[in-house]
Amino acid sequence: MTISFEVVGIIPDGNDRDRRIDMIKAVHDGSTNLLHIDTAIALQQSGDCSFYTLQDGQRAKVTVAHLKGKPHLRTEADGFGPNNLHSLAHALDPSSDRPKGGLFGRGTNPGGIFTFGGKS
Repeated sequence: MTISFEVVGIIPDGNDRDRRIDMIKAVHDGSTNLLHIDTAIALQQSGDCSFYTLQDGQRAKVTVAHLKGKPHLRTEADGFGPNNLHSLAHALDPSSDRPKGGLFGRGTNPGGIFTFGGKS
């Protein structure tokens, strides 16, 4: 069974060369997760998870696209612009919950998934 997550925020590309979003903030069944971009891509490609965005009540499916040989996440065309992910809020704005786990240097999380409040 595929678990479907709504992507509600991103951490934009850092100072690396890949020019990809670094992490996504995704919600499912009351639980909010911060996923490293490579983890999100692997989950999407495995079929274990799917991702989508909601804008003005319209759902856009998130897909994996390859640019210059590197996988990226992007939304399918929906009439709101080329990629809804880049219009989402920053995942760690001051009003958001802080994730449990190793994101801020208190340990590590090799799975690349960090759980926020709600269900654990």
